Amino acid sequence: HTECIPVPTVLESAWDAYLSASGGTDPLRSPTLEPDGGWPSVSVVIPLYGGEDDLRRCLDGLAVSKDLLHEVVVVDDKSPDNAAQIVQNYDFATLLQNEENAGFAPTCNRGAESTTGEVILFLNSDTIVPRESLIRLIQSLMVSGVVGAAGPVSNAVGHFQQIPVSLSSLDLIPRFAEDYAHSDVGDTDHDMLVGFCLAVRRSAWDEVGAFDTQFTVGMFEDNDLCYRLRRAGYRLVVSRRSFVYHRGNASLDRHPTDKRAVFSENQARYLAKWREDLEYGFASHLAGLAADRIVFDHGRQIERLRARIGELAAQANVSLCMIVRNEERVLAQCLDSAKPFFTQIVVVDTGSIDRSIEIAKSFGAEVHEMVWPDSFSIARNESLKHATGDWICWLDADDTLPFLSGETMLNAVLNAPDHIGGLIMPVRFVNDDPEFGTSVDHVKVFRNHQGMQFEARIHEQILPSLRAAGFDVARLQADVLHTGYDTSEEGQAKKRTRDDKLLKLDLEDRPNHPFVLFNLGMTAHYNGEHAEAIDWLQRSLAASGEGDSHVRKIYALWTVSVREMGDFEGALLVAQSGLAAIPDDPELLFHQGVLCAHLGRLHESAMSYERVLAGGKGMHFSSVDSGIFGFKAYHNLAGVYLQMGDYPRAKENFLRALDSNPRYLISAFDLFRVALGQRDWSACESCLHRVAQAQGANSPSMVQMSSEYHRARYG
Repeated sequence: HTECIPVPTVLESAWDAYLSASGGTDPLRSPTLEPDGGWPSVSVVIPLYGGEDDLRRCLDGLAVSKDLLHEVVVVDDKSPDNAAQIVQNYDFATLLQNEENAGFAPTCNRGAESTTGEVILFLNSDTIVPRESLIRLIQSLMVSGVVGAAGPVSNAVGHFQQIPVSLSSLDLIPRFAEDYAHSDVGDTDHDMLVGFCLAVRRSAWDEVGAFDTQFTVGMFEDNDLCYRLRRAGYRLVVSRRSFVYHRGNASLDRHPTDKRAVFSENQARYLAKWREDLEYGFASHLAGLAADRIVFDHGRQIERLRARIGELAAQANVSLCMIVRNEERVLAQCLDSAKPFFTQIVVVDTGSIDRSIEIAKSFGAEVHEMVWPDSFSIARNESLKHATGDWICWLDADDTLPFLSGETMLNAVLNAPDHIGGLIMPVRFVNDDPEFGTSVDHVKVFRNHQGMQFEARIHEQILPSLRAAGFDVARLQADVLHTGYDTSEEGQAKKRTRDDKLLKLDLEDRPNHPFVLFNLGMTAHYNGEHAEAIDWLQRSLAASGEGDSHVRKIYALWTVSVREMGDFEGALLVAQSGLAAIPDDPELLFHQGVLCAHLGRLHESAMSYERVLAGGKGMHFSSVDSGIFGFKAYHNLAGVYLQMGDYPRAKENFLRALDSNPRYLISAFDLFRVALGQRDWSACESCLHRVAQAQGANSPSMVQMSSEYHRARYG
């Protein structure tokens, strides 16, 4: 793992005194390392974006090893200074120049295309490669034909390649590197090597392809290449006896771009590119996004699974029924994800003026048109009329069906006992968090039984119809992802206008129905109309039966509305009333924890969070932020223990929050600040490691934290 503890500084004057006393030679140093006769042709490719001094130091370092190099190509990516002119001072280096700034990946690719060596060594211009380090690195790469790439250890690099280093002078780098080259440490296999100094076997590069140029500027193109190499069966090796100095972040700092935005955009591209590998269960995760080694399940290869799913879908015979209106923005993505699992797709269009009908037909859907009836249930029931399958699944146009969820659904349908008429599949909102968004339970799949009908103009339900027919429902651990939700101000305004109209019509149709009253209260709550929300919610509670699934949500919304009106004591009383009626409800316990902490009742707050974490979600219908069952509860609990002065337990829960959700870096940032004050260097290093894993060693957060750490520890 990434370490950040510097070794004691080696002062040059002390080293010189040591050598003088030894007659000018180091008696502890091994003979100079030299390559054997099987040395391959090595082509060095240096992408350049400014930094005259950096490039000069880099080429000076390579000059010592030029007899080991087949060629050195510097590709200038339209540098903002005169760095490219430095190349003419080195007779072993060739300069190529881009007409426009292209970014890291295209620049490296151009360099690689111009070279012919058996090994391509991609090298940042802010590096220094000692001779012994180059030898060890290439030896690590060439030790076996299944090693596709190798990378060195360094002073400033992410993932598993950073080692503790502190040097008083850059002149000491060759000595430090030579000592490292003669150590007895062995190489280690990993799934991620950072592109600052990356030796790639030419044959492997030709097989898996060049850097993907969709990753703009820089960031994640090395993740992607490493994943492709691992996916193709190659090993990636950290050459533990090769040390390469890296100033770090130099080119990126010179680039006029928002680094955080680029990081987020490229990470999204990376996840989207390999989405199917993850969804199909072929790969456990992607290179550089988790500390554990990638596990590939070759039995889950896409082509094989698609053939098997086709057989399962034919046996299960499920019809997909949808209603759409002006959904060209998201409909293709939905149908593309869903099509393999259904024998029939029925789309009822309620007045589209865009390409929705054309898109639906392109996926083989049967399209039926009707005038929008001011009722979701009427429109959905129209779609049911055309369903010929033994079972029916309904999706919204901004849903997607992950492969594993579709596979789970088909197996559940094929094995459902006769008394099971419906299957609950949580719908997870992923706009804010791709893994831990709000999750809402819906009966998404049900038997095509006579009399099955949705009810309610809005927030329509099939469950009452199933219960009236005597069916039970079963819960699947298979999420539907609500991925295309329109969060724009215009989209939300249209939705509020539509919902308000339908809610009023629903109230006219069923004036004292508890679920209608609940929907009115829920809508007012999310619109910030808390006094009105409380009134509707109280009326719904009074009309509800003891077993109604929405009762627990009434108390949760009521609690938050009272809190939002500034009455924390009153909100706590509502939460406690809800817990008296529904003991151990996790959402109410979580709110109780928040309220008790605000009121200074710290022990009660801690107990509430502990009960949430111990209890889990349960089997009831729910609409809840899934983060409360893990990282959010751990994070809040850590804050409570800090207020109580219990740093060890606070630290423990911050780390649990990060284990639960490695992307929730607020826990890492908060623990880091507290650990600095406690001089808990191991906790600081753990936070640095986690941020480096999530964002990379050169991310803005990582650079700032590393600076704070070194100032606090070493002055």
